[in-house]
Amino acid sequence: MMFRLFKRVWLVGVILFFILFCSKQKQPDIAARIGERVVTLAEFRDMYQFNPALVGIKNEITAKKMLLNSLIAEKLLARAAVENGLNKEAMIPLYMQQFRREALIEKFWQDSIFTKVNLNEDELLQAYRQSKQKRVIQYLIYEDEKNASNDFERLETGLSFLNLAKLRGYTERTIPMDTIELKTPLPHIRNIVFEMKINDIHPPVKEGNYYFIIKLTDILTNIFQTKDDFEAMKPHLSKIIKKRQSAALFRKYIKTHFPEAPYSVDTDLLKKVVRQLDAQLFASKSPPDKQTSFSFDLAPETSLGQLASRPVVRFGDKKVWDVKKLLQRIQVSPYPIELDTPARFRLSILAAVKHIVDDEIIADEAEKAGLGESDYVQVQQQMWGDFLLFKLEKVRLLKGKKTSEQRKAAVDSVLQIMMDKTPIKINHAIIDTLSIPRTDMFVFKTHFPQRTIVPALEIIALPGNLKQ
Repeated sequence: MMFRLFKRVWLVGVILFFILFCSKQKQPDIAARIGERVVTLAEFRDMYQFNPALVGIKNEITAKKMLLNSLIAEKLLARAAVENGLNKEAMIPLYMQQFRREALIEKFWQDSIFTKVNLNEDELLQAYRQSKQKRVIQYLIYEDEKNASNDFERLETGLSFLNLAKLRGYTERTIPMDTIELKTPLPHIRNIVFEMKINDIHPPVKEGNYYFIIKLTDILTNIFQTKDDFEAMKPHLSKIIKKRQSAALFRKYIKTHFPEAPYSVDTDLLKKVVRQLDAQLFASKSPPDKQTSFSFDLAPETSLGQLASRPVVRFGDKKVWDVKKLLQRIQVSPYPIELDTPARFRLSILAAVKHIVDDEIIADEAEKAGLGESDYVQVQQQMWGDFLLFKLEKVRLLKGKKTSEQRKAAVDSVLQIMMDKTPIKINHAIIDTLSIPRTDMFVFKTHFPQRTIVPALEIIALPGNLKQ
């Protein structure tokens, strides 16, 4: 009887051990705790590695201490922002949701796409040879896909490329030409051209908002190719191939998981919205200030406001966005809105809409896969959310303060108040033994080139003594 009881107790103990051990293992390493907020090891490491604010500090111990103090100050001011109700401002929840979406998308690509990319020596060698080539093309450009398709049908029935060009108003000498290299920033055209043979004519390919019929006329090859040169270029070539393979894997994923279009956009309504935005932003003769963020007026009496509640995007899962929802997503998105000219503005809006709606599909897939509970998503969401709250609180504190002494005193006063009532615990065992190479520069994200890997660090000295 006693033996059975011992076995039962031992088994319960083992189960409890594994439950506690595994749950502990799932938590990210913590560098410091500031009340209910934390500085994770990942956040501290990335902030240390990818920030130019520490560039002048050569001593590693000093640099770590300054970074840690600055991050603690940031978290304290983020707490103050919540106490002052700044987290309830209208746009803040939208930004918080956007931070989560971006982290979900990054995690999705890492887990579902990048892990399946495979490189081999033959692909690298082929890419190396292509990098030494310049491919000369002639092309005809179209704004409408139907016109491009109709013209290509004429080529298939025997019309020569030259005669088609003449019908479009060109002479033999004025046919548009270009030279395409492996680094040319036209991904769809570039990939196609490097698969073509001389005199091949390719069906219409979309690049940006235009359609191109392409003829390859020549291949110019640099004969200087050596083993050492190949080895030196491998890292760069690997990035190009990974990007190309990732795009192909993603297209395959979408085709497999979404046999039908995952969403539809009311293009007529979207065009009306863009026209109304154009009218609001460019009403005066001078263009909007480039430093001004994208904004709009949805008051009921405005033409744009009358469109606000109309559905403009419909998703396959029955979710619907109205015009107001779409415009709010554009406001918080990482995609730039060009305000130089009405034409550039319109193109940038349309491009942003395409990216944003595609992102929604990917983020939903990531949520379904449970990636929202991953350490990466949790850390990113908290890091960027705290940074936003910190910036809001700092703006509040500095309002009306004209001198540097006044600004410092205002910040120090709130920091001291928050330090006195906030428990702060630092994991010196992690920080003191951490060795990290520093780039001393910002690095931009792969999928969101308007976003840096970490927020822009501000060096802030904590007032008084830090109680740990």
